[in-house]
Amino acid sequence: SASHTFNNGTRIAATFLNANGTTEYVGGEMDFVLQTAGATLEVPFNKYWSAKLQVSDARDELDNFSSSGLNVINTKTRTSRLENWLALGTHEFVVGAERMTDDVESTTSFDQTSRSNSAYFAQALLNFGPTDIHMSIRTDDNESYGKNTTWGAGVGYQFDRNHRVRASAGTSFKAPSFNDLYWPNWGDPTIQPEEATNYEIGFEGRYTKWFWDVAVFQSDVEDLSLPNPNGADSVPEARLRGVEFASGLELDNWTLKLAATLGDYENRQTGKQLRRRSEKTIRLDVDRELGQWSLGATARAESHRYDDKKEQDRLPGYGVVDLRASWTFAADWSAKLSVDDVFDNSYHTARHYTGNMYTTAGRTTMLTVRYDFR
Repeated sequence: SASHTFNNGTRIAATFLNANGTTEYVGGEMDFVLQTAGATLEVPFNKYWSAKLQVSDARDELDNFSSSGLNVINTKTRTSRLENWLALGTHEFVVGAERMTDDVESTTSFDQTSRSNSAYFAQALLNFGPTDIHMSIRTDDNESYGKNTTWGAGVGYQFDRNHRVRASAGTSFKAPSFNDLYWPNWGDPTIQPEEATNYEIGFEGRYTKWFWDVAVFQSDVEDLSLPNPNGADSVPEARLRGVEFASGLELDNWTLKLAATLGDYENRQTGKQLRRRSEKTIRLDVDRELGQWSLGATARAESHRYDDKKEQDRLPGYGVVDLRASWTFAADWSAKLSVDDVFDNSYHTARHYTGNMYTTAGRTTMLTVRYDFR
């Protein structure tokens, strides 16, 4: 990525990411390419009005070699987005539009190979001393699923310099991807868009050296996208609710962060736990700054889950430890080494329709070298 800001405040930026490789499995292999390119232009017209234009091109290409032959599926998504930011005192307003087009090419014949989505949106960020209010509305006109309007509203109140309470509610709409609909031997063209109503109440405390945050949430979802062992699928009615906790401490070049979630994720038609979803998670991050060096470790664990809707195929929970180290060895140069699942634990989060388990990556090592242009 690269960016430049001119003397008048105008900023231009560009990003590019490409990843390609091969995944081998029993009975075949898959060659993949994931690529994203984007550009951004930000222009401050005056102290009250600024605009941002973003364009991007994302590609997901896959060649699947198996005993049944070669399956190819290439999807491309192009997005353009315009935002106008208006500042009036302590308040901010955003008005914008977005256009997205999806195209797919494949060795499999599809009923639909392209679609578009046009959206218009507005939001208000209002500040009244200790009280802040957020309101938003968005209308999508999807070529396949028609018009849908979603909204969001939130309010926060700062009791004193350290404590704040917040509450929010809103709706969401998510159309299934082409892969969900048409992926060979996996997609389901009858899947409907996912629609949800979300609520959250939170309370937080922030101090000089440490913080804590507690939130209670609930989402009522129709047609929740959730694959089954045979392929893409959805749950007609689902309820996801729970409690999230986070805390952190900074002391003498040490940084500690703890996050945990206790959830109740239910298929409302059966009363059972949603498949392939763990209801208890916890994560601890510990980092230490040592001049040009930074060392860190993460311990994370998840409780059991089920691979079926009847709670009969139980997959045990697991815990793993990750290590990382970074070194700034010269001006604008840095290197980072990470080792995920350092003890090479064997665990599974999903089962194939044949009954075999999907194997996780195990111990994974990555070395990166970075240079920052200035």
